[in-house]
Amino acid sequence: MPNLFNRVDQARVNRSVFNLSHEHSTTFDMGQLIPSLILEAVPGDIFTLQSELLIRLQPLVSPAFSEINATIHNFFVPYRILDEEWEDFITKGLTGENSYILPRWENADTTVRSLWDYMGFPIGVTPTGSLPLDYVRRAYNAVYNEYYRDENLQEELPEDNQQIQIRA
Repeated sequence: MPNLFNRVDQARVNRSVFNLSHEHSTTFDMGQLIPSLILEAVPGDIFTLQSELLIRLQPLVSPAFSEINATIHNFFVPYRILDEEWEDFITKGLTGENSYILPRWENADTTVRSLWDYMGFPIGVTPTGSLPLDYVRRAYNAVYNEYYRDENLQEELPEDNQQIQIRA
C-alpha cells in the first residue's frame, strides 16, 4: 500500500474560456503605428492570439509593382512600468495610508483617426465625469519609444503624447 505522506497533491483548477474573436475594420496611412487590440490582463491570464489581414488599397494612378509588407506586433506592457507610483497604489505605501489616484486620460483629441479613436473610445464626444485610465496611451508611447524609435535620431515621446506615430 502506498504511503499517503509520500504523495504531494496539486490543485487542478479549471480555467474559464472566453471566445474573444472580433473584427477590426479601420483606415490608416501606410507606415503608421495603429493599435488594433487592447486587452487588459490580470496575473494568470493566458491568451492565444491569431491575426489575419485583408488590405485593400485605393485606386492608384499607376499600379504598384512592388511587395507590400504588413506586420502585426503584439506587446505586453505591465502597468508597473508605466507608472512610478503603481507599487504604492497596490500596497498603499509603507504606512498603508497612501491614497494615490490613478492617472486619467484628460484633454483627449476625440476626432476621427486620432489615437483616441484607434484605441476604441467614442469619437466626437467630449468625455466628462469618469475618464478612462491613461495607461493605454502611455503604453502606446512606451512601445514606440522602446521598440520603434531610433534613439540616435529621434527624441523620446512624452507619455502624454496623443499623435499617431510613423514607424521609423
